[in-house]
Amino acid sequence: MAAPLDDCGILMLTSQCWGKELIGRVRAKLLAELPVGAVVIDYSDNLLVLQEHQDAVGRGSVERGSVEATGSVGGGSEAGSGSGSGSGEYSFVSVCPPVVGPVSWNPAQEFHIFAKAKAEAEA
Repeated sequence: MAAPLDDCGILMLTSQCWGKELIGRVRAKLLAELPVGAVVIDYSDNLLVLQEHQDAVGRGSVERGSVEATGSVGGGSEAGSGSGSGSGEYSFVSVCPPVVGPVSWNPAQEFHIFAKAKAEAEA
């Protein structure tokens, strides 16, 4: 968590087995430090699931601490929730559908590909 990311163009995460607190901390760091347009590749869609959950909490349509229906990350008071974290002006967008490739434990592992982007203003 100490390495600077301000000149990183492509970052590979392995968050498939990380806890939601760590994913939240990593997400906050990525939103704060990665340049706009940087690509993040991950085994899971946790960055988007957490973002969608935090957006819903911000709108009041989901209670803080609730669990996402996907069974993935959700809830708690994760870092990087937008307000107060300095990351509210940025988000992650999915670049393409998941890409499937072999890894040592799975011959058909999904890889999720995101890019850091300026957050769209709500209408």
